[in-house]
Amino acid sequence: MRLFSDDSWWNQPIPDDPFVYEESQVWLQKLQAFQNHGMHMNLHEWTIPVYFVDESVPRVSIQKRFELEPDVFRFMQWAKGDHPSGHGPGISEGVPIPEGAVHDHQEDAHLCIIHKETGQAWDMWAARQLEDGSWCSCSACTYDSRGSGLLDSPAYRPVLGESIHLYGPSRAAGVPIPAGLIFRHEIEAGEIHHKLAFAGEYVGYQKHVFPPAIWTDGWFRDGFPEGSVIQLDPNLDLDLFGLTEPAKVVARALQVYGAAVVDYGTGATVYAEYNTEESWADLLVESSLHSIPFTHYRFLRLGEERVGGDDPSYHVAFGEKFQEQEKNSP
Repeated sequence: MRLFSDDSWWNQPIPDDPFVYEESQVWLQKLQAFQNHGMHMNLHEWTIPVYFVDESVPRVSIQKRFELEPDVFRFMQWAKGDHPSGHGPGISEGVPIPEGAVHDHQEDAHLCIIHKETGQAWDMWAARQLEDGSWCSCSACTYDSRGSGLLDSPAYRPVLGESIHLYGPSRAAGVPIPAGLIFRHEIEAGEIHHKLAFAGEYVGYQKHVFPPAIWTDGWFRDGFPEGSVIQLDPNLDLDLFGLTEPAKVVARALQVYGAAVVDYGTGATVYAEYNTEESWADLLVESSLHSIPFTHYRFLRLGEERVGGDDPSYHVAFGEKFQEQEKNSP
């Protein structure tokens, strides 16, 4: 199984002569210095639970958490346009959430549902099951998991300074939340045939690259854009780094397809489908790629750089203070 169509941007290998950002090595040095090891992998938290369902699973109504709990998340205070309080078109028809489904237990609380027969997918951010068994979420949108993998729709175009979450997309870059996930069956098969998803520090402020990104929550004035792609040196000998065979599967995908920047995140990480520590332990651990320094990567632009993003003032102020401290450090 591979998400999206064969000609989807997500499923194309990196061309032989891509555009490499002039600032690439500066960004990579910052990432290496920030966490003092190579790429991390989110396996058990801050990632995406995905449930595949069929017609036997009834649809449940999803309430708008932005309206139920306006003080929990502060995105409403930056609202400028005519937004739908976080739920995009089609969500009012309900979502087939199976009994026993869980969202990620961290603050982002992501949850993805994919219909095995029709291909329809539903994304949620800040999802929560209420005491009466019903569900709510801050953001929710639906799309075709067999389509382009791009949420480039008039319904998902906020005003500059707003969060994309007010309109339905559940990733900060406005991409489907399962896009770029590493699935267990891919590691077991020994091959990944798509781009991965990446988040890190130093994400650029109000700039993004389409495809795949349609927005950003970045807050560093000179950072790398969401939608840019980080690629591991395709000529690098992976045998030099003591990787396990499952880790080499991920590393080869980073060489051939790279990983798209889809979100801001502390450190620098790629995402695997949400599962328990015990469920991943026989294949991968979160440090499986730590031995490859970021000096062996590069940042690429594989689309059009655009202006657009939210303006979370507390992020921007923190980012500028962080950069000032970094500049003045010995």
